[in-house]
Amino acid sequence: MEIDNITFLWYILYRISDHMVTEGGIMKSTFKNISQEKQKAIIQGAFEEFGRYGYQNASTNRLVKTLGISKGSIFKYFDGKLDLYSYLVDIAVDKLTTHMTEFSYIDACSPIENIIEYAEHEYNYLVANPREYWFFYMLSRELNLVELDEIKSKLVNASHTLSSDMYTRAGLINDSGLHKHLNLIISSYNRIFLESMGQGNDWVAQKPEYLSGLRNHLSYVKWR
Repeated sequence: MEIDNITFLWYILYRISDHMVTEGGIMKSTFKNISQEKQKAIIQGAFEEFGRYGYQNASTNRLVKTLGISKGSIFKYFDGKLDLYSYLVDIAVDKLTTHMTEFSYIDACSPIENIIEYAEHEYNYLVANPREYWFFYMLSRELNLVELDEIKSKLVNASHTLSSDMYTRAGLINDSGLHKHLNLIISSYNRIFLESMGQGNDWVAQKPEYLSGLRNHLSYVKWR
């Protein structure tokens, strides 16, 4: 199964928080009982760990060392690594949903400019939330892991529906061949751009370059 990618990785997660109820992937009640400051530190530390190393190579030992807490503390709050990971998925999706619902205007007169406009709004999310963005970027590279099958199936099902919705909103005809062509072009461009930039770069300064490059790639598409 493949995940559709319209602009950046985030589009596959747009408005799907209602679909992301993962069995067992929730925090224990003990997590709610600690201070907001401690909750925030654990969540941010976990995003950093999974965003840098991915699910498979992430280490709870390294995480607790960074946070300065005992390993037993983590398992007081979550049943295991997958539960913590699934909880982070829900948090990131909720933040993304809030951001993307603010995007409502599409002219529908120029498909290229409509996609570019959407891409810019999405890019602004990357600038504001790089930690969560890289978390999902790493997730997209590990969807072949058996442990993530449940998350993958939900993302795949939602992304197919949402990509079709995006193309409709962009004023494109219902042409599955054209949509697949666009998915291939955009996903390949995004992957190369992200990997060439890496984490810790000045994303604000790179936005014009990203949008210009995307527009150039889309200009080669034969629009019907």
